[in-house]
Amino acid sequence: IMRARHPIAVTQTDPRHDLKTMLLEGTARIANGMSVVVFPEGRRSPVFDAARFNTIGVKLAHRAGVPIIPLALYTNAWALGRGRLNDFGRIHRNEKVRFAFGAPISVNGRGVDENRILINYITDHLEQWRREDGRPAPAPRELLPEPASIETFQAGDV
Repeated sequence: IMRARHPIAVTQTDPRHDLKTMLLEGTARIANGMSVVVFPEGRRSPVFDAARFNTIGVKLAHRAGVPIIPLALYTNAWALGRGRLNDFGRIHRNEKVRFAFGAPISVNGRGVDENRILINYITDHLEQWRREDGRPAPAPRELLPEPASIETFQAGDV
């Protein structure tokens, strides 16, 4: 499935090389009018771990001079595989797929505040969906500090 989307392949073993690859290839694709979706946790997991959520997407948006659009995604429709085959689990067609897009965010400086906004956007939606589905609460997560106020684009500006 993913190969058909022409992904930007990263090693997940050499963060410096992965960042360089993402910035070079991602910026070129954005310059050619393509959208780039980044999953900054590295690989799929059953729970969202904010500590694994790196800044590669924010850095790409800053380098390309475009806003970043938050995406919260939750589903059990695509089960996790085992071991090295983590991304090749069974498809469960009866499971919900939930996603939400946030307002575009301009990236300033190193993007630390913007990355916190992304993490909070995702965790807020995951918590809302968990409550709506009646699923038990996960272990408490450490709350991130509130980000500084930043300018955001209106939907018509993009």
